[in-house]
Amino acid sequence: MELTNKFGLPDVVVQSLTRDSYDRGKSNRSVTQLIDSPRIGILNKEYDSKIEQDVIDFLFSRFGTGMHQMFEGSVEGAEYISEERLTFKHMGWSISGQIDLQEITSGGHHLWDYKVTSAWSVVYGKPEWHDQM
Repeated sequence: MELTNKFGLPDVVVQSLTRDSYDRGKSNRSVTQLIDSPRIGILNKEYDSKIEQDVIDFLFSRFGTGMHQMFEGSVEGAEYISEERLTFKHMGWSISGQIDLQEITSGGHHLWDYKVTSAWSVVYGKPEWHDQM
């Protein structure tokens, strides 16, 4: 993928926005990858060298990463499990998903999925968020 900097952001900002610390663990696929369109995945892989993306497009993703780190470092107590990655093996494949926060109560586990987004995602909805659960 070719990265552009159409807004002339300083190098330190570009480096911060393009650094991706996501790790799906030792799995073949993540839950998010499974719900994505296979065609999009195949085309992204095939045309990776021709795809152009501006660094500003990573802004909300990095805000989300920062929010996850903030909450992960703030959770205390036995009633919470933060950022637990679960792995499932099926037909030789390892599939993983990471739960942002689990709150353990007498009634069971409550799952939390943090999102950082624009107002448009609230107005028009994001069905893929529901699919992740």
